[in-house]
Amino acid sequence: MVQDERYKNLLVNLSEESKIPFALTDLNFDLIHQPLGKTTDTFLVLVRNDSQEHKFISKFFKSWHKREVKIYNEYLTETDLNTPEFYYGDDDVLIIEYLHEYKVIDESTRNIRNKLFDWQVRKYRYFLNKLKDKQVDFDEHMVWMLKNPMQNFKKHSDLYDLEATLKIEDKLISEFLSLKNSSLPCILDHNDLENQNILFNGKEIKIIDWANSVHSLGMFDIAQFFKIYNEIGVFNKNYVQQFKVLTAIDNIEELIMLFQLIKEIMLLNYWLETDITASEINSSLLRLHKLAQAFRVCQQ
Repeated sequence: MVQDERYKNLLVNLSEESKIPFALTDLNFDLIHQPLGKTTDTFLVLVRNDSQEHKFISKFFKSWHKREVKIYNEYLTETDLNTPEFYYGDDDVLIIEYLHEYKVIDESTRNIRNKLFDWQVRKYRYFLNKLKDKQVDFDEHMVWMLKNPMQNFKKHSDLYDLEATLKIEDKLISEFLSLKNSSLPCILDHNDLENQNILFNGKEIKIIDWANSVHSLGMFDIAQFFKIYNEIGVFNKNYVQQFKVLTAIDNIEELIMLFQLIKEIMLLNYWLETDITASEINSSLLRLHKLAQAFRVCQQ
């Protein structure tokens, strides 16, 4: 393919300029496409040098996902947050470690829960200090997290049952904006902590795909922690208490529910904008209805 040849030439040029730790020529490596998303072309790069094979991952950007390079450069290259090793990044490409023997978590690896909780603790404490002088832009967040998706929902309300969610729009925005006066710290949320972005090799986890990360309150990742274990609206008390101690937030259960709901609104909006026939829409709608009902009960 012409596009693949462009990518190969780009990698050869980076090698010739010694910007990546791999010796590449026109003939000694292959690109193996990884169908990981719609906004990047991701390849496993297989390099053959002196009868040895080397592998790394190259993500070639089509849109705003290039911000993942900025996240790596600013936060992930000098700390142990269980991320792939960063080799190089610019406006065209992100080159990172290939994680041998790591697999996406599933029902058979639910025993990683404590490891994922420990990661949440380390991440929260790291950014609590790293971002101590930064503030969350609640007004900006409110627009792209809630107002824009809700406007999009109204366009599709004749196709999908979104009435229950639309009815709590004002209350959701009010609850979210009330956090402006709470003095909560700014924490970097990965913001896409789904199973496919959590890898496990039997000993440790790795967290990949940081393109969606956002300066927020750390609550998106905590909310996703419970969603991974199918806890929606009702949460494991032991972990809730530990998160309460970590964050010093007394009403953390309400915030977990709020951010689970906001995240599901964002997720459903993504599918409505990118693939209105996607099977994921129905499962997202079911979760959204359950969360909206729990939210209304919590507000009574």
